Amino acid sequence: MKKIIVPTDFSAGADAAVKYAVQLAFFLKCDVELVHVLNPATDLNTGYMIDPGIETVKRKKLIAATDAVKELLTDKMAEEVKVFSSFILGFPIEEIVSLSQSDGALIVVGAKGESGVLDRMFGSIPSHLVKKASAPVLIVPEDAPLSVLVYASSETDLDYKISGHIKSLVNAFNARLHTIHIGKEYPEWQMEAVFAKVAAEQPVIIKNIDKEDVVSGLNTYCEQVNADLLMMSTKHRGFWDSLVHTSVTREMALEPHRPLLVFHESDSVKL
Repeated sequence: MKKIIVPTDFSAGADAAVKYAVQLAFFLKCDVELVHVLNPATDLNTGYMIDPGIETVKRKKLIAATDAVKELLTDKMAEEVKVFSSFILGFPIEEIVSLSQSDGALIVVGAKGESGVLDRMFGSIPSHLVKKASAPVLIVPEDAPLSVLVYASSETDLDYKISGHIKSLVNAFNARLHTIHIGKEYPEWQMEAVFAKVAAEQPVIIKNIDKEDVVSGLNTYCEQVNADLLMMSTKHRGFWDSLVHTSVTREMALEPHRPLLVFHESDSVKL
């Protein structure tokens, strides 16, 4: 991993994601980029029309937020983590998806932002990133630790592709890994073949849970083991496929009970 990208709208949810990202960056030895995308007002005759006053205020907020993060770093953390920022004029989803194409990137985004009403009507920025981003997406609610990791296994080919990511996180935090599958289609021996050697010091826990409601099953299991992070994998889908496909990852992203890290089919194996 080379860089953690943290989109911020300066809300409490975004601040929680920034703090989480800095801790993660320290363990993974990478940089942190705070990004604010100012959505321009659009006029059919003149195109983008940015209120200079709003743009100035937002730029100052981003500088202040970046400086505040740097002040939180200990001397040891400052040696390992470089914190910088980018201010972009454009549409948030499009710009963040474009940034996600950077080599070795991870996106860390807060579960709740300023646009709560719009989120409920059209789906949140995190849920859109789950579908469209080219890099892994970590969705962080407030006050999130990281010591018990749960990976929701779905398809063997996806599991093989992202197992390297999971191994890096387990090693970085010396965490306990639970690998589970909700449903009847995936035998435990396949999960063991992929994940048995992933865990560092603590043996990986592998379970298949026979339950039809996948979202409920995942949330129940995570509550039982006091999970700090739920990890999932997903495939990029075409427009028509997305219309008819009920995405468990998207549903989990809309109302996350805990940090949710989503890997995509195209993600490289190494962080």
